[in-house]
Amino acid sequence: SLFWRQCLRALDQPTQLLTILWAYFYGNLGKYFPGKAMVIVLRLTALEPLGIKKVATSITIFMETLTMMSVGGAMAGLCMIALNIDWRLTVLSVGLLVATFIPTFPPILRWLLPKLQRGVDPKLLDAWSSRIQGRLFIRGWLLLSLTWIAFGLSLLVVLRSLPIADFEQTTSLTLLLSCWGACALAVVLGFVSLLPGGAGVREAVLSIVLTPVVGPVAALCGAVWLRVVWLATELLVVGLLFVIRFLSKNHYAAVDRHPRL
Repeated sequence: SLFWRQCLRALDQPTQLLTILWAYFYGNLGKYFPGKAMVIVLRLTALEPLGIKKVATSITIFMETLTMMSVGGAMAGLCMIALNIDWRLTVLSVGLLVATFIPTFPPILRWLLPKLQRGVDPKLLDAWSSRIQGRLFIRGWLLLSLTWIAFGLSLLVVLRSLPIADFEQTTSLTLLLSCWGACALAVVLGFVSLLPGGAGVREAVLSIVLTPVVGPVAALCGAVWLRVVWLATELLVVGLLFVIRFLSKNHYAAVDRHPRL
């Protein structure tokens, strides 16, 4: 969400933090609809009060999402190489990295914008393109690397909570690399599949990668429980942001009615 906010700021759009956070997490619920397009629709709706241009929203969603997937592909590739589970998983991870990295590389993205956004004022696109520089690209990779690290640690905690998981046959480093690699590969493949929430794809990949580490039953249970935990977390965050925004609006409305407050 913070990287998306930086992308919007780079295109000279309003970036009020609470609204951006709301739009990001509320919009993320759209991935549970077929085709992923609902993510864009929900975020456009949520950002409308800020007066952000719809074209800018679409461009920055493209930048944020594909950068996130390319970082995930890189993490999956590095972990698969280190674990040496199956060379095909490594090749798949690298392929996903390349496919998502190329469109977000600043020179290529600047070249793509006029072709992807036909009908938009060329001067406006030129102004925006000039703001998409390597520093924004690097900040995105740093911020999103932290995101993927947190995702992997989330899976580790879920596995640790399962009484049927067997950790005696593996080292802590192997377990950690397996969680990072499995999580990254599962989410990126789920995104590419275009299935709602990557349903089935995530669970299959997580089971394949984690079975040698914690056993087949624990791997499948961990995959299912990770889905439940992430969905519950997303709903909790959206609910919390809704309440905060509601209270904030009421507060400012009260101040408008009674300036002395």
